[in-house]
Amino acid sequence: MNGIDASIRLQLPKNEGFGVNQLQLGYTYIDAQINEIDVPFSRYSLENLRHQLIASTDVQFTPRLSTNIRYRYIDRV
Repeated sequence: MNGIDASIRLQLPKNEGFGVNQLQLGYTYIDAQINEIDVPFSRYSLENLRHQLIASTDVQFTPRLSTNIRYRYIDRV
């Protein structure tokens, strides 16, 4: 099994009011070879992850209200 994993995170200064505090982006690629086997497996157990992209941000609305937004894209073999 071969692959790569990379991520970057940008921490921004905190704001008193509305603003973005953090941005993060991650990517994973896995090249998993599935060989033919005689034992029957379910399709679910053989689904390997090929590509994964995760993006997230922390947004501050007020000094006491913030949220974390995440997006995840996955591509299976």
